[in-house]
Amino acid sequence: MDSGCFKGTILKNLFIPKHVSMMNANIDSPEPLKTIECDELSDSFTSVNGILYTKDKKSLVFFPRNNSKSFTTPNFIENIGYYAFGYSLLVSITFTSNIKTIETYAFLGSQLKSMNLQPFINLNGYGQFQNCASLNEITIENGVTKISAICFYGVNISSIVFPNTLKTIGANAFAKCNNLINVTIPSSVTVLGGRCFSPHTNITFEEGSQFISDDQNLIYNSRTALSLRLSEKESYTIPEYVEEIRDNVFNENNNLKTIVFEGESKLKYIDGAAFANCRNLINIILPNSLEIIGRRAFAECISIRIMKFGNKLKTIYDSAFQSCTGLETIEFSECENTTIRDYAFISCTNLKNVIFSNNITFIQRLGFSDCLSLREIVFPSSLENIDTYAFSNTGITNITFPSDSKLTSIGMGCFSKCFNLSHITLPPNVKQIGSNCFENTNITSFTVPNHTEYMSDYVFKGCTNLVKFTIPEDCSLRNIGNLFFDGCSSLSVIECPRSEYFSVDVGALYNKSETILFCFPPASDIKFFNLPQTLRTISSCAFIGCRNLISISIPDDSVRTIEQYAFANCSSLTSINIPKCVENVESSIFFGCDHLRCGVIIENRSIPFISKIISECLLNPKAIYSCDFLTCQCRVINAEITQSLLYAFAIILNVEIF
Repeated sequence: MDSGCFKGTILKNLFIPKHVSMMNANIDSPEPLKTIECDELSDSFTSVNGILYTKDKKSLVFFPRNNSKSFTTPNFIENIGYYAFGYSLLVSITFTSNIKTIETYAFLGSQLKSMNLQPFINLNGYGQFQNCASLNEITIENGVTKISAICFYGVNISSIVFPNTLKTIGANAFAKCNNLINVTIPSSVTVLGGRCFSPHTNITFEEGSQFISDDQNLIYNSRTALSLRLSEKESYTIPEYVEEIRDNVFNENNNLKTIVFEGESKLKYIDGAAFANCRNLINIILPNSLEIIGRRAFAECISIRIMKFGNKLKTIYDSAFQSCTGLETIEFSECENTTIRDYAFISCTNLKNVIFSNNITFIQRLGFSDCLSLREIVFPSSLENIDTYAFSNTGITNITFPSDSKLTSIGMGCFSKCFNLSHITLPPNVKQIGSNCFENTNITSFTVPNHTEYMSDYVFKGCTNLVKFTIPEDCSLRNIGNLFFDGCSSLSVIECPRSEYFSVDVGALYNKSETILFCFPPASDIKFFNLPQTLRTISSCAFIGCRNLISISIPDDSVRTIEQYAFANCSSLTSINIPKCVENVESSIFFGCDHLRCGVIIENRSIPFISKIISECLLNPKAIYSCDFLTCQCRVINAEITQSLLYAFAIILNVEIF
């Protein structure tokens, strides 16, 4: 049962059948829902008093929103599961000592008014009491050591007392608690997650605390980690001794315009979302010491224009600069084995210049996807792998690889929807080209790199301007995927002068032994085509869109299988034969063959075969008759008795004549 499956209903009672083995607790249960029952024979769940538990009763899976206003956990449960009380109307809860863990979002958005957090409870994950807008009283008992990230985000408390056993307050733990004005942090606390309190909160540290603050109202952990911001300034100076800026420290500070790093900065880490959504941040020069830029660290910083990275940079994590729509230039200095992770620069729509260093090794999924203004790219020789959709939907017109490139793999859809890309020469060491790699590009010709072994499905799908495809002499290519040239309506030339795995005969691409035909160029001028005696399989879409072909001849004792769409949209095709050797015909092989109106010679006249040729392969029913017969038919069939006899014959063949 998936999330949202009961959203908007007025359901009051729900029954879970015995075969249901998984249930997403986040099902957006309707407010009237009062009870959940389940089949006694279920191997996964059981129900007690209308509340759903795992079969062993150790975990509470789901508490119906309107089950009750108060609840005491039964002695038999140990765990409160993910989203178990999410958005429930529960006002109060009492935990028995058997409870060991409360999972992520367990009470998200519920109506709880008070909470007593006891030392035997482990907060596993994050956001356990997030957005409980009615929660105005929290007691944290002595013995509690950790408050998880986002745990009490957006609750209504005005005060809180922390025990001397507390060691960790996670990122955003009390963010958006707008009524929480004053807080005292005990000296036992050693970790403050980024933005664990809102900027307006006044924080006092007990004597002996390892945290210090400065005149900018920035909070540091042992001087090495910037943990918290308690101000909304336009400009901040980061001291040179800071090695880490923690998660969310400057997140959503729309006043922020300038960040200055002091002198010989020792900064190594900018953690997740540290500067995310700082929409007016424009002046920032990252120090050369920086090694890691965390997930969404600068996401949606729309005013940054230039970003330069120092020579110590190792990793730019997921979505680090996502949707930085003002970013125009990024520059990598010489650095050691830098990896650009998933979505790192996705949707930087104004990015025009990318200057790579010679130590970039890996650009991961969608790294620069949707960078619409990016026109040229020069890859470094160190680059080994470009992952899935890394440069899809960009404005690239020119791509340059150095002669000593180490690139070996290009992922699925890597350059798809690069509508302005008309030419690309890949380096010789590329071994694998992923599916849809050049889909919907403007490429006019392509030569397979010498060491390429495999090109996947749909590599050139929709490349309507591709005219020429070349497998060079002694190329290592041994496999091509399905529908390789799907939609390549201008392809007229396939060259393969000498290959161990492929051959070209009369313009068509075969495997070396010519038992499989992969592609006949759709824009070839050839009108009459005879297949070789050796042929056994006509691949999917092998002749698709061959607009000039008039006749195809299949020899006896040759083809065994014709795969789907093999002759689809051959708009000029008027003649073809299907000899008895053909055993298997797949769907839609004659789709769009509008000129196959008569004279198709089908030697296997069995009713099942003829029926399949017409109903599944989409051959015009009239095409199975000789053209002379149909011409005669049109002239002489007037008598009622003659017409009746022909209808009877049509019924026997299970076809429609008229």
